[in-house]
Amino acid sequence: MYHDFVNELYAYLRLRLSDEFMIKDITQEVFLAIWKNARQFSGHSSVAAWVFSIARNKMMDKLRARYKRQEVLLDENQDDSSIMKRDFTEQIVEDIGIDIALDSLEPIYKELTYLVLIQGLSIKK
Repeated sequence: MYHDFVNELYAYLRLRLSDEFMIKDITQEVFLAIWKNARQFSGHSSVAAWVFSIARNKMMDKLRARYKRQEVLLDENQDDSSIMKRDFTEQIVEDIGIDIALDSLEPIYKELTYLVLIQGLSIKK
């Protein structure tokens, strides 16, 4: 399982995040969650869809936690809060916007986007 998905999972996260440590941390958490919850896989979707939904959830959890930590730091340092909050908020909005846009696609278009952007396949007209 690990070897089947690790490269695609890394690419998926790399498209959305720039923090290499966070990408590796999320990757580890995803495979741990797969190992712990494999019996809960219902088979209603593909294994890949299940893996990437876990990855998306783990990524969003990390971003929310980072945002909350950032808010605490901003509260402690009021002088720079407007600049730091604006920059961080813009990044969160962008990250969430990409996920919302991908989630709004019909399943076939999600799969095509995955195949083109993550797998590197080309589209034949």
